[in-house]
Amino acid sequence: MDRLFIRENHEKAKEPRQINIGVTGLGRSVGTTLAASSLALYLAEAGYSVTFTQCGDPEKTNGLLFVAAAIDKRFYGREFTDFYGEIAAGRTIRNRRNMEMGVNWRLMTPTDVDRKVRLDEAQKTRLMAGTGDDVCVFDIEPGSGYEEFLVDMDVIVAVVDPLPSRMTADTEAFRKLLAMEGSGNFKFIWLVSGVNSGVSKRQVRNFIRSNEISWVDRVPDEVIYRNEYRCRFQWEDETVKTIFSDVFTKVSHYIGN
Repeated sequence: MDRLFIRENHEKAKEPRQINIGVTGLGRSVGTTLAASSLALYLAEAGYSVTFTQCGDPEKTNGLLFVAAAIDKRFYGREFTDFYGEIAAGRTIRNRRNMEMGVNWRLMTPTDVDRKVRLDEAQKTRLMAGTGDDVCVFDIEPGSGYEEFLVDMDVIVAVVDPLPSRMTADTEAFRKLLAMEGSGNFKFIWLVSGVNSGVSKRQVRNFIRSNEISWVDRVPDEVIYRNEYRCRFQWEDETVKTIFSDVFTKVSHYIGN
């Protein structure tokens, strides 16, 4: 009897590991949400499956990406999941997704602000849980209580305003970021945002003391305003793409290595 023997491979193929990218700032109002949301859209355009999670305190937030990007208009006629509200109410968020421009958006909403929704530590952990996507980008607002989750990141992007009074305003946060970079446990980039002719790069380098500094120009106010009036993500503007493309290319190389 001429039989054909085939050895079956019963090992399950390994699923690719989710990459976590934490975008935080040295101080508040330095542009972390602009950088993080633009990075998420850049990676989606590059072919990755991406979840963006806004990590902050609805009682203290300075502004909402939900409003800036006109999420209510983008989701007109389809359901938008309020992740903060659902988690605070104890409901499941399993398999819930808000897909727009290739990104799953987990955002604070005006309702969360009105209701002063605050998540406890266990609820924050649920918000930060993996989604099965290739990449999760976490917009970690400084002073929000989410900084402890930076230890779970693979890549950390620390946004810095080069104005000396802002760079030196929170020495404790700066010390912790320096220690995380020095630990070697993370791929780390200092993103100095808002560079102009008055910035002394030498003094900024001496202050940060890192070889992983990326310099980006300030996004002009008229670009920011124009995009919001047109209900656009900032990344949809070619000026913004030109400003951030080099540093985002560096981040994408970190993901691939």
